[in-house]
Amino acid sequence: MSFRDKLAGKTLNLQQKYDAQRKQMLETWLAEIKVRFIQKCEAAADRREFCCTMLVIFPHHLNKRGVTVSEGLLLDQMQDMLAELGFRVQDGTGTVRPFDFRRVGPFCEAFCAELTADWGDATSKRPEMRKETSATSAVCPICRDRRPAVVLVPCGHVVCRDCHRCQQLRQCPMCRERITSATRGLFME
Repeated sequence: MSFRDKLAGKTLNLQQKYDAQRKQMLETWLAEIKVRFIQKCEAAADRREFCCTMLVIFPHHLNKRGVTVSEGLLLDQMQDMLAELGFRVQDGTGTVRPFDFRRVGPFCEAFCAELTADWGDATSKRPEMRKETSATSAVCPICRDRRPAVVLVPCGHVVCRDCHRCQQLRQCPMCRERITSATRGLFME
């Protein structure tokens, strides 16, 4: 074996170890995302919501360590994670929507995605539970996090106060009907 072959073998061996380390870091990060997403979904269920959305930002500390992943591969892995949890893109219960690259650090850009899980149709099998829920348990169609408190007139769709204030809505985000007025309300149980 020539010296050249030894160097090539050594370089190849080191590259394989490096690739294995990067793959392990990525798998660890995805496992952490899965745990956080499960916790966020459980918290939404505790608030009697049927949908959960979480923004995922690829961490810049992995970029600094050389872990670079294509956008398509990240999206596929996140869709697989949702499928493991029972949310499927095909039936609309789970979605992964890519965001544009955003600035995360002073000189670093990262890939962002939004994970959404919807388990509202799972309760349609139990009509007594479906009847029990009211407009107070709905989520804002814009931010998906806040309790809605502004009723749009004439369509009657409901959004949260922050989204209504920030968006200065002229059209309903649900039906695109022109909004003539909005009524703030306090929903009580």
